Amino acid sequence: MLVSPFMIHRNPNSFKSPNLYNPRRWLKDGECPPWAEILKEGTVSGNYIPFGAGPRVCIGTGFAMMEMMIVLRKLFSTFEFRPCSPFPATSALITLRPMDFQLEVLPDDISTCPLLIP
Repeated sequence: MLVSPFMIHRNPNSFKSPNLYNPRRWLKDGECPPWAEILKEGTVSGNYIPFGAGPRVCIGTGFAMMEMMIVLRKLFSTFEFRPCSPFPATSALITLRPMDFQLEVLPDDISTCPLLIP
């Protein structure tokens, strides 16, 4: 038996237009986003299972979510990201990856960018 989060997250019986990018699909009015529940409790139930569920849930879930928030905060406060092409097609392997997607990365302020050498 194989449980595929990719397929569960795109189940047409659970979601209207399951293949469109819409992170709000997991929200009901007044609800916290599911990743907030993961950070708080380390688990999540229902149709959103990015780290698995039950006794075999990923042991690094809390660390991965916290690390992601720290890294994204630093990146988005330091750089501006612009897509060079329309939304990419995806390839579903072990992880979901974009195919042939390029991103232009520009510093928000060149004079204060710690990653650029003058």
